[in-house]
Amino acid sequence: MLNLLFKLQFKDLEDDNNEIQRILDEKFYFNQHTYDESSLKHEASYLLEKIDIKCQDNEKLFLYYIRDVLDHIGNINQSGRIMLHHIWPLFFSRYPSGQIWAIEIDQKWQDEIWHGQRTLAHQSGFLDKNPNLFSSQENSGFDSYHFPYNAFNIIDYGIYPLILTVHCKIFGLIFLYIPDTAITHSQMTEENTCYTKILWDMHHIFDDQWTFDSGRGPKNSADPDYIFPLEQLKYYEWFIELINDCMEKIISIDDFLKREQLVLTLNRAIFDAQLATINELPYMAKVFFFNFADKIANIIALSNNSQNDASFFKNMFDVDFIKREIMPIIEKIPDNAGAFFTNILKKIVNDLNSAKLSPDDLRYIRNTNHGYNLFEKNTKRIMEMDGEIDNDISLTATPFIIYILYKICHIEWNK
Repeated sequence: MLNLLFKLQFKDLEDDNNEIQRILDEKFYFNQHTYDESSLKHEASYLLEKIDIKCQDNEKLFLYYIRDVLDHIGNINQSGRIMLHHIWPLFFSRYPSGQIWAIEIDQKWQDEIWHGQRTLAHQSGFLDKNPNLFSSQENSGFDSYHFPYNAFNIIDYGIYPLILTVHCKIFGLIFLYIPDTAITHSQMTEENTCYTKILWDMHHIFDDQWTFDSGRGPKNSADPDYIFPLEQLKYYEWFIELINDCMEKIISIDDFLKREQLVLTLNRAIFDAQLATINELPYMAKVFFFNFADKIANIIALSNNSQNDASFFKNMFDVDFIKREIMPIIEKIPDNAGAFFTNILKKIVNDLNSAKLSPDDLRYIRNTNHGYNLFEKNTKRIMEMDGEIDNDISLTATPFIIYILYKICHIEWNK
């Protein structure tokens, strides 16, 4: 499902790169007969000038400006040559040891997903009511077709507070940009704006009392020197293989409704996990985290042909389950990224034990998203707690989403 076409390094620009140009020409349907070199150079010069102007305002956004160029090329069929000969050299001038990976999505993925969606749209009566649309939920942003693109957000932003990679998508291709330095982000301190002032007014809500007030920061931060982007290449390869296997398993599901339920939920879980990880405001991070946990429980329930999410939700916070089921999978992840995820899980196991928070307790806390008027037993237990949960619990979202991707690959969905 995912084919790694090439890994581009700086030296490849100096060598004969005809093979890479041939690949790009093929993928972008380049037409030599209509090729206008002067027009291409003019457009490339304009794009480079725009990047230079934008970087004067915020140097840290350089990587995003490089990534987003593909959205602004007028003649899309010349995109490969503009990137290879003009834009990517600029990337390597800033990150000389960096890499650019090109990954192709098998056409079979699109064909199978669209066939299932269209069939389901007919069966459900959606097309009778919406004849000008293609399939149900197509405007939700969670379209099943986009799963592989969404999944790459996990390696982009899954380790707080680092941006290890960024990616873009076009014509069934994913370009993964790997800088030779870790870029950091901060919701609360990167910019001093009215919005951040509003956030600081709420920093104590759901805080674990050991963060902002003690100087530790909002939650444990990964060391950029320890999680160095170019030293996580085996992790990226391992993750790409995991997504490939997951895509294979998804299109093997015969029940188109179950397939759509799975991937719609999975796409939402990916974004909840991302927001739980990158948000520093404890309230936001934990609300997104509990929303994420609901989605994971829903996926496990779906795999068991059950609608009872509660028991599967509680499993995620059972320390024995974490050690027995989740930890062995996360320990398979190579490089320091794997060690970081493992250490986060170990810390949360210790924190849950120290705080004497049971799986039921976490479920009761999650239920307060609806308010505090709960069942009598739940309310009684809530009133016995001080309300503190370690902020680092939101960091488990990435290892948990990796765990569920792994599980999806090993579940018999057609039983």
